[in-house]
Amino acid sequence: MYNFEFILKARTNCLLPSFTGQLIRGAILQTIKNFDSEFADKMHVGNKIRPYGLSPLIPFDKRLKRTRRGEIIVEDGLSLKFRLGILTQKLAERMVKISLQKDEIKLQLAEGEFNVVSIEIKKKSVKELLMEIEQLPSTFSLSFLTPTYFNIAKQDFPLRYPDPRYVFMNLATLWNAFNEEQAMVDKTGLFSWLENHISINAYNLSTHSVYIAKNAPKIGFKGWVRYQLSGEEDYRRWIHALAQFAEFSNVGANRTAGLGCVKYRIKNKY
Repeated sequence: MYNFEFILKARTNCLLPSFTGQLIRGAILQTIKNFDSEFADKMHVGNKIRPYGLSPLIPFDKRLKRTRRGEIIVEDGLSLKFRLGILTQKLAERMVKISLQKDEIKLQLAEGEFNVVSIEIKKKSVKELLMEIEQLPSTFSLSFLTPTYFNIAKQDFPLRYPDPRYVFMNLATLWNAFNEEQAMVDKTGLFSWLENHISINAYNLSTHSVYIAKNAPKIGFKGWVRYQLSGEEDYRRWIHALAQFAEFSNVGANRTAGLGCVKYRIKNKY
């Protein structure tokens, strides 16, 4: 899996909505379509798990200025960044080819126009995620950087709390959708293990709402949570691998519109 970090520079003054994940999604899919329409179709195929996650715009070299309503004030020359994670090797390789033509990429976000200054590419293999931590720690943390929630079948309301059963089963489903059979998660065994060997021992969370369309806002939790592990090493290794994988995939609902962005940490510093 790959993360592509785009550094943008504004060409015009404009206002952007307070949450920009949906704008980034539309702009990057249109950009991909301009270079490779088949690739764009594979990225956003309907009624299937989509092979990417992305972040909203993030400040690059200075704090964002906002209006009283929370809109982002963009001035000509302002630098911003966002992240696009792609979960399959073949699609990521096609994105690498597009990245080589960055000087031709112009992003339109609402009324604003942006040039792509640079694209930094970070790659992790399945083997690296599963094997790079030699001494598996018994605790680690996830920081939820954008609102996160989980839709639950046959329930009217989503879960707005990082229950490890939902966090890691969601990630296991994403993992299995885009990895080879020899690296598949045993979801039945994992769920049984989660029931008995993982707990939350600290957290600092609050709820936030964002608009990604003109209908009702999406409400989710943000903040950090520290998980504690026990039990056999095999599943503990899977948990650490899935937690790192979340930095590429995002987690929960509307992850392709910038929700559920995650940062994995072994050492807890707040």
